[in-house]
Amino acid sequence: MDIEVARALHLLGAVVWVGGMFFANFALRPSVAALAPAQRLPLLVAVLGRFLAWAGAAAALMFASGAWLVQAAGGIGRLAASVHTMIALAIVMLALYVYVLVRPFRAMRAAAAAADWAAAGAAMARVRVLVAANLALGLVTVVLGAYAR
Repeated sequence: MDIEVARALHLLGAVVWVGGMFFANFALRPSVAALAPAQRLPLLVAVLGRFLAWAGAAAALMFASGAWLVQAAGGIGRLAASVHTMIALAIVMLALYVYVLVRPFRAMRAAAAAADWAAAGAAMARVRVLVAANLALGLVTVVLGAYAR
C-alpha cells in the first residue's frame, strides 16, 4: 500500500469516527430533546446503532492503516513521542467504544425494545457521557495526528 493511501484512509477513519461523535453530541441529541421518550429513545437507538457500526469500521480502518504507517516508518521505536501519545489515546478510545457498544448501548437497546423508557433514558445518559469523553480524546488525537510525524 502506498503511504499516501494509508494516510488518506487513516484520516477518513478519523473524520467518520470523531465527526460522528461531534454530530451525535452537538446536533442530534439537542435536536431530539423535545421529543417524548417513546419517540426519542427508539430514534436514538436506531441512529446510534448505525453510527456505532460505522465507527467500528472506521476504527478498524484506522488501526489497520496506522499499523501499516508504523511499519512504514521503521517500527514503533522510531516514532516521535507525540505519535506514541496518539496511539495510546487511540487505544483508550477503542476501549471506550467497545464498552459503550457492549454495556450501556446494549442496555439502552433492550430497555427501549421493552418500552422501559426510564431504563433506556438512564442507559442513554451513560452513552452520552462516554461519547463526550471519547469525543474529547478524539479531538486531542486529531490535533496530535495533524502535527505528529
